[in-house]
Amino acid sequence: MTDCKLRRAQQLCVQVILFGEVKVLAKHKRHKKTAAHGKSASKNRRTPVYLGITAAAVIYFAVTVISQQLSLSEQNRTIDALNGKISEAQQTGEALKSEVDNLNNPEYIEHIAREQLGLVRPNERVFIDSNKSENNK
Repeated sequence: MTDCKLRRAQQLCVQVILFGEVKVLAKHKRHKKTAAHGKSASKNRRTPVYLGITAAAVIYFAVTVISQQLSLSEQNRTIDALNGKISEAQQTGEALKSEVDNLNNPEYIEHIAREQLGLVRPNERVFIDSNKSENNK
């Protein structure tokens, strides 16, 4: 297209837009293309098919991404719950290790024997406070 024809086409487009005749111009251009190429019917039929296929692909990928995000979110919650259980088990393990270490300590053994089992040393006198209630031990 020469510069003169291009300017003229631009002026016509501006005039059409200003006067609100966009639909008429669009129909006129489409009609000219179809008459020149002779492929109006097949090309117009293919466009909705391609549009439908593209829309179906976009919807499929959107659904796939959403379902994967939901699955990922659920698995992250499971991981967080399991990490909490792991930390609790580690704390319990540390408490049990310290108790195992104390089992060889004679003072700890004596403490357990006196408090939990009520044992006393030979020839030891035990005094029981009668004013002390059961709840205040």
